[in-house]
Amino acid sequence: MEPTEDERSPDFSGMSWVRNMWGLEPRWTIIPDETAIMETVKSAVGLTEPCKIEFLAQGAFNKLYTIASSETEVIARVTLPIDPKWKTLSEVATLDWVRENTSLPVPRVLAYRADRSTPIGFEWIAMEKMPGKPWADVWQTIPFSTKKEIVARIALFCSETFEKQLCGIGNIFPASEGDVSTRADQPETGTPLHAVPVQRIVNTAFITNGFQRNVPRGPFSTAREWIQARLDLAELDCRKRLSLVQPCQNSTTTQDQTGDATETNATETSGGGQHDGLVTGPDVAVSETSGVEGGPERRDEGSGKANQEENDIGAGTKEKDVDEKDVEQNDGDEKEEDEKDKNTEDDDNEDDDNEDSDEAEDPEDLENALLIISKLNNHLNNFFPPNPNPAPEPSIIFHDDLNRHNLLLSSTGVLTAVVDWECVSALPLFTACQYPPFLQGKPNEIEPIKHIYQHDEHGQVDEIYWEHLEYFELTQLRRFFLDEMRRLQPGWVEIFESRTSQRQRDFELAVAACDDPFMLRRILKWLADMEESGVENVPGLEERIDNETL
Repeated sequence: MEPTEDERSPDFSGMSWVRNMWGLEPRWTIIPDETAIMETVKSAVGLTEPCKIEFLAQGAFNKLYTIASSETEVIARVTLPIDPKWKTLSEVATLDWVRENTSLPVPRVLAYRADRSTPIGFEWIAMEKMPGKPWADVWQTIPFSTKKEIVARIALFCSETFEKQLCGIGNIFPASEGDVSTRADQPETGTPLHAVPVQRIVNTAFITNGFQRNVPRGPFSTAREWIQARLDLAELDCRKRLSLVQPCQNSTTTQDQTGDATETNATETSGGGQHDGLVTGPDVAVSETSGVEGGPERRDEGSGKANQEENDIGAGTKEKDVDEKDVEQNDGDEKEEDEKDKNTEDDDNEDDDNEDSDEAEDPEDLENALLIISKLNNHLNNFFPPNPNPAPEPSIIFHDDLNRHNLLLSSTGVLTAVVDWECVSALPLFTACQYPPFLQGKPNEIEPIKHIYQHDEHGQVDEIYWEHLEYFELTQLRRFFLDEMRRLQPGWVEIFESRTSQRQRDFELAVAACDDPFMLRRILKWLADMEESGVENVPGLEERIDNETL
C-alpha cells in the first residue's frame, strides 16, 4: 500500500518526548480545548440535550473526559499523535473485533476521528461509559470465590481468541481505512470479522523506540521477523542515546596538581571491569538485585507495555501502564492530581521539540544494553530457527496490558468491562498463550496467617501481610486458570507448557527489557549461563525473576 502524504510526513505537533528511567514518555505541549471536545463529540454522537464536560484523568497517551447529559454519559479519549492515524484506527477495529467474536464486555465505540481536522485538533474516540470500579480498587475486599469467577471469565475469553486465530503479526484495522467520524459511515463487507487481515503493527515497543524513525512495522509473517525488527530498533535507539551521552562523558576532564588534564571514559577508565559480562566503571558497584548499588530492588518486565499495577508482580510489560489504569471509565483518587498536572503542563513545554531527558543516562547501561542485543542476535537461530519459505504464522489478539486496573467490576464483583485496548496486537502463539498480566506474580504456596503479622496501634495489619496474601491467591488463581484452559482449550495449554514456548517467552522478555537498568544483570547472567551450559540446561529468565534468583 502506497503511503499517503500525511503518512510520509505525519503531524507530531502538540507533543514532545521526555526520557526518564523507564524510557521515553510523551508530553502534551498543547492542551486540548474542553469546549471544542464537548461540542465535537456531541455533534458526532447525536447528543442534543445540554451537556457538561469533566476532565477524568490522563493516561500515558491520552486525556480522558466525561461528557454527560441528563440521560447519558460518554467517554472521550483524546490522544497524542504517537502513531498518527494508525493507533486510533487499530483501537476502534480491535474493540469491534472483540465485541463481535468474544463474550467479553468492552465499551462500544460511538464515534471517532483518526485525523486532526476537527476543532479538537487531535485524534479522538467517543465510547460508551461502562459501569463498575477497577478490580485493583477492591482486590482486598472481594472474596476469593468471586476472584475465581472473574478468572473463569477471562479464561473463556482466552479460549475464544484461541479459536479465532489470525495470520501474521501486527494489528487489525477497519475495513475502510478512511478517517471516518461516525459508526454509520462504516461499510458492510460480508467478510467474517475474525478473518480480518493483519496489517502493520501498532505497539508501544515500536512507538517509544521508533517514533519518527523509518523502521519496519510489518505486518510480520513470522515471530522471528517480529523479534528481529525489535532487536534492530532497540540497537538503533541505544546507539543514538549513547552517542548523545558519550560526548559529555568524554569531555569531562580533571586537572591534577601538575595541571595535566585527564580525560575520563566510561569504558576505558582503569578500575572498570566486568561482572557476569556486565560492563562497569570504577565507581559502580554491582548489586545482586538491581545491577547498580542503591537502585530499586527489582523491576519485572514482560512483552508489550509496562505493567506498574503492582511493583512486585513477576512479569509485567514494558511501557504504558501509568495513571490510565484507574482511568478509563471511572472517577478516581488521581483526579485532583491530574487536574493539578493539567495546570502545570505548560512548564513542560520548554522541553526540546524532539526529545529531552529528566535525568542523565548512564553510558555503561547503554553499553551493556548493546552487549545484550549483540548476544541476543547471536542466539536468535537457537530460539527462532530460520525458515527459507516462511508462511504467515497464526497469531492471536492479545491484550498485553490486561491488569487489574483495566478490569471493571460491579458492586457484587461481576465483570462489567475490560478497557484500554490501544496498541493491542495480534501476536505469536508463544506470546499470547501465557498467563494474563493480572495473574502474573511470584509463586507462594503458603497461606499467610493474619494474626502472626505485626499490627499498628489502630489494629491494622502490616502491609506485608496483604502482599503475601496476594502472592498466595495469585498462585492459586493461576492454577485455577490453567485448569479452566485445559477444560476449554487443551491446545492452548500445550503451547503454554511447551519447552519451546517457554524459551521463546524468555527471549522475548530479554528483548523487551534489554535496556532496562534493573534487568541488565539478570539478562546478562542468563545469557552467560546459556553460553556455558547450553540453552536447554539453565533456568529460564522468567523463572529467575519470579524466584528472584540469578
